[in-house]
Amino acid sequence: MQLVGASQQALSHLKKLGNALALISKLDNREFVDEIEINLAMLLREKIREISEISNIQQITITENIEEDVSIKMNETLLTILLNNLIGNSLKHNLEGGYVKIILNSNSLIIENSGNDLKFPEQEVFDRFKKTDSNSLGLG
Repeated sequence: MQLVGASQQALSHLKKLGNALALISKLDNREFVDEIEINLAMLLREKIREISEISNIQQITITENIEEDVSIKMNETLLTILLNNLIGNSLKHNLEGGYVKIILNSNSLIIENSGNDLKFPEQEVFDRFKKTDSNSLGLG
């Protein structure tokens, strides 16, 4: 039975890896060309609602300062992936009982958490294939 569980876990990891590589290929080939005007403030609030249960379980306080009617012209799929990654990572790389601050205005989006300091230079945070733990695909 333990072997079946390990096999399922390996298959799940391979599926995530395949999906991530397919996304990278699409990005490199500039296949996401459909850009629309998206209400970023509304989408951010939706994402915060989606993670509220997880943040409660982890005892992570989420504070927000979101300016109304901030929009961005972008591919909706890519924006959703970006926000899911940034907000998900703000929880994943946080401390139990910590915080996440989300600030949006017409000039910037800031997502900050109380997690530990980076173990590598800050400028490398968006480098592709940078891996900080064994559970990560490191394909960012």
